[in-house]
Amino acid sequence: MIQAKLQALFELNQINYYIGEFDPAYTSQHRAQSAHVSGYELAKAVIVNLDEQLAMVVVPAPYKLDLQQLAPELGADRVLLACEDEFMPYFSQCEFGAVPPIGSIFHLPVFMAVSFEVQPWIYFNAGNHQEMIKMKTADFMALVSPTMIEQGYYLAGDQNGKWRQQLTFHRVSRILH
Repeated sequence: MIQAKLQALFELNQINYYIGEFDPAYTSQHRAQSAHVSGYELAKAVIVNLDEQLAMVVVPAPYKLDLQQLAPELGADRVLLACEDEFMPYFSQCEFGAVPPIGSIFHLPVFMAVSFEVQPWIYFNAGNHQEMIKMKTADFMALVSPTMIEQGYYLAGDQNGKWRQQLTFHRVSRILH
């Protein structure tokens, strides 16, 4: 069943939405695959600790956060991934790992990847691992009023991904035969 706060928010704002029910999925990429939607349209909510304040960063499913680049983009000195013990009290009606990307109902600021602006539809978790919500991106933007970000995330598995650039060796090693 869709999370009660979400349903009330949609009804209050008279927003049309669709709910799809699928086999349980525990990663956003697996969720997109099981729902037969593009991972670029599926919004993944990541909770971060932004200078000792919790915030929500929303990126497409195939992306990962680059916390070093994200800090200046958000105007913060330090950004860390929040642990579930820190933020789950805000999301008591949600299952672990199925937080919907609507931080406003949980009193969290929302920062969102600019790439969503070109998508006509947006998909996201309904607070559990079985249901997914689909709505017009314009309705989502009006409802959430996110701060749009252009940096601080990268495509996971990209051959030129940030993680490859971070590999450094601190001493010369011998080749073993």
